Amino acid sequence: MKFSVFAITFAFTCFVSLSQATEVRQCQAGGARKLESSEVSISNCEKPVCKLRRKSDVSIVQKFTPKTDLKSLTTTVHAEILGLPLPFIGVDNTSACDNIFEEDGTTKSGCPLKAGKNYV
Repeated sequence: MKFSVFAITFAFTCFVSLSQATEVRQCQAGGARKLESSEVSISNCEKPVCKLRRKSDVSIVQKFTPKTDLKSLTTTVHAEILGLPLPFIGVDNTSACDNIFEEDGTTKSGCPLKAGKNYV
């Protein structure tokens, strides 16, 4: 259990740190945009690109507001190593619903998510 939490945290950290440094790819239903620094917080990282070390714990908080109601939310997590995007096996393409909180950051929300409501 502890390893899976670490793996999810590590994978999400890589994803967020890369998305801060590069433009977010366009989803099927929406346009691409860069994340604002106020939307993502990475522990022990003052500015992008954040270098993540093996066997270290990093916490990531990402604020977001869905534009439409969502029944579920699936992760897409990869790191770019030597120019190659590599998926995080066991984390990529998994449900993110268990890790969604209300705007206060402490009340667990889960899915479904409501349009226009702030989540962390």
